[in-house]
Amino acid sequence: MAELLPFRVHFDCDDVAPYDTSAIDAADARKRAEAARPGVKIGKVKLVRENAHG
Repeated sequence: MAELLPFRVHFDCDDVAPYDTSAIDAADARKRAEAARPGVKIGKVKLVRENAHG
């Protein structure tokens, strides 16, 4: 089984908060966000990385 990675999905609508999810890749994260927020246009999908500076 592939490792799940943390993603943050941002929407084009300012009224909708970003959606955090764990997925195997960006396409999977996009599918999960579409299911969670149907009808809301996705702006971008970003991999969440740990901050090395604390």
